[in-house]
Amino acid sequence: MTDNSKKFIAQIVYCANSVFLACILLQANFPLIAWDNKTFSEDSRVLIRNTNTSVETGSSAVQNSDLETASVEGRTAFNEARSLLNTLRGRLQRKEFSQIGSSLKYVEEALGLQGKYPSLIAKMAKEGVDPNILKDFRNDLAEMKKDINREMTQALVTAAEGFEGYSTRRGPSRGNLACAWLVSHVLRAAGLVPAGWMETSTPDLAERLITEFGWKRVSASEMRPGDIVHWSPRPHTGVVLENGNALSNSSRLRRGTIHPVSGYYDGWIPRFAVRPPGA
Repeated sequence: MTDNSKKFIAQIVYCANSVFLACILLQANFPLIAWDNKTFSEDSRVLIRNTNTSVETGSSAVQNSDLETASVEGRTAFNEARSLLNTLRGRLQRKEFSQIGSSLKYVEEALGLQGKYPSLIAKMAKEGVDPNILKDFRNDLAEMKKDINREMTQALVTAAEGFEGYSTRRGPSRGNLACAWLVSHVLRAAGLVPAGWMETSTPDLAERLITEFGWKRVSASEMRPGDIVHWSPRPHTGVVLENGNALSNSSRLRRGTIHPVSGYYDGWIPRFAVRPPGA
């Protein structure tokens, strides 16, 4: 074997070892998290790890010394809960609004705030984690939910205001029955649903926002800017804006129109609304 051949083979071996080592490091830094025989899906991989001597949970920094009374299982549960909150916070910072609803539900279930799955908070309490740390987790999540709802509603109101005068003639019945179609475009522009998402049925619009994106139904008396309002007696929908106004499709004008929520359509009254996650 020539010297050149030996060098070529050595280079191949070196590259293969480097790739193998990189895979090991990646697996060490970004493992799947599992507990009680429940493994998270790809969407719930924890992508944020903090290896410093202190851990930022939101409202306060937790020092390693604060976990001295916790067992190994308690520390593991703490790290899992912290990582879930960091992942959710990352989605909010990146404005991944269309995915936040399902992520928030997942985090609440994992922490035990929805009562469906084994509770990380209960496990931490059982395994010696300081009660003040558990209180911080609950407070941090509560504050994050407020931030989520505030940013999503602001994005929706801003987007809706830009659709005043928007032609709906490309919608159902050439704009005559295009209220849900218009709201779908507003939701897409605000980033609250994925690109290409569309619903042209007014009743189905509310149902899909609830089941697919974690929105919730509220009474007409509770509605506020950023909600999607539904009127009766005929199905009609629009986006609630500031100052008692809403944006919806005008069947007569075949375009988006800003008008009072109540009293604009003769005999029509707000029946209920659906609200973005976090409220």
